[in-house]
Parts: sequence; C-alpha cells; structure tokens
Amino acid sequence: MRVLIFMLLTVLGTVALADTVIKDKTPDGGEGTISIHDGWARMDSDQSQEYQIWDLNKGVLYAVSPAERRIMEMKPGEHQGAQPGVAVKLEMKKVGKGPKIAGYSTEEYLVMANGKQCGKEYISKRAAKNADIQHLLDNTSKLADLAMMPRAMMGMSNTDPCVLADMDKSDHFKKLGIPLKSIDADGQVDNEIVSIDTKAKLDAKLFALPSDYERTNMQKMMGEAMQQMQQMMQNVPPEAQQYLQQMMQGK
Repeated sequence: MRVLIFMLLTVLGTVALADTVIKDKTPDGGEGTISIHDGWARMDSDQSQEYQIWDLNKGVLYAVSPAERRIMEMKPGEHQGAQPGVAVKLEMKKVGKGPKIAGYSTEEYLVMANGKQCGKEYISKRAAKNADIQHLLDNTSKLADLAMMPRAMMGMSNTDPCVLADMDKSDHFKKLGIPLKSIDADGQVDNEIVSIDTKAKLDAKLFALPSDYERTNMQKMMGEAMQQMQQMMQNVPPEAQQYLQQMMQGK
C-alpha cells in the first residue's frame, strides 16, 4: 500500500495543473479576458491598455496603467471606516432554467433592489466548481468594501438602487455560481461570457508586476484628490464655496 501511495504522489507531482482563461464581451463590442494561474488572476480589455492583476491568495488587487507607468494597490479592509451611505436591499429570485452559455447550463435569476426590478442574471453553478473560478469568486466578495467609498458619495443624491445593488452582487455569486450573462433593467445585455478554457497553459510572466512603475494606493490618491479640491476651492467665490460644501455634506 505504501508503494502504491508513493507512486500516485509521484505521478500527481509531475502533472502540470491547468490554468483557466475566461473571455467575455460587452454590448459596445468590447472583449475582455480573465486569465488565472497559480493563485493569480489578470484582467485585460481590448479597449484599454490598462489591466488588473490580482493576488488571489492575499486578496490584493493591482491596477496597472502603462500610460502613467503607475500601479495602484487595493487591499480588502481599506475602507471599512467609510459610511455606507444609501442602504439597498438586494434580492436574487430564482426564475427557472436558463439557456446554455459558453457550454454551461444556467439558472435564471431576477435581480431586485429595494423592490425595483433591475434585470436578470444567468448563473452557472457547474462552471463555478472549477477551483480557479471559485478562488476568483471568493476574492470578489472580499473586495466589496472598496465600494463603500463611492456608495457614501452616492448618498448625496437620490441614486438608483439598481446602481447600488451592483456593488452587492458578489456575495450572492459566491453562493450561487458564476454569472455567465447579465441583463440590465432595460432588457439589454450588459455582459456575457463567451468561453471558458479550463485547460489553458499560461506563462507566469503574464502576472508579473512592472518593477519600474510608481506605486500608489487608494488612501494616497484620495489625499491627492483632497489637496487638488482645496486648491480649487481657494479660487472659488465665497458663496460658491458654501454651496459646494453643502453638496459634499449631502445637504
């Protein structure tokens, strides 16, 4: 028995684990790619030179801008102190079976936010059984607190609850599966996955962060934005300053 176990471990140790590549499309004709390899994910779009690299083991997301030669680092928990702003109750009601998408069967879910119908999601539980995809979904929910800052800002106006609901879908996807097609409130396709390759072979260099780029983070960028705003306020008439301050405070 020991010999058999040793042989199995030896064989398994020599087998290269496959990577995962997910391709999607948007209504404007854009195409995106999510590449997952050994605990790392990279997200590219054919409409932008910018891309994101995600350390799935640490939950850290790096937004890379080649044009600015800058990397912005985003960590879970960075904005836990932010005010939640507008509250939203998100419901995802199962309707029934959906169509096959990218070779996977789906279930159709109706998306509701504060009682308002916001569209539909076609979700595959089978596709989410892939270890790479599940790792990705787990991390998506961990970064949900990054949405707290824009939500607090949205609290200054009567924001559509469907817009806010998009920030809360990740927890539901973690439980239900991966969304393969999203339909908005107007019945238009918002995003659709066209293929999932679970046998890809990716080069680790694809996930390497440029070593000569400037590093920054959300706190630093917010500080710089506040400084710029203060400089702008100095050139604004006093009555306009008071009006802008009231808007920022949600009055």
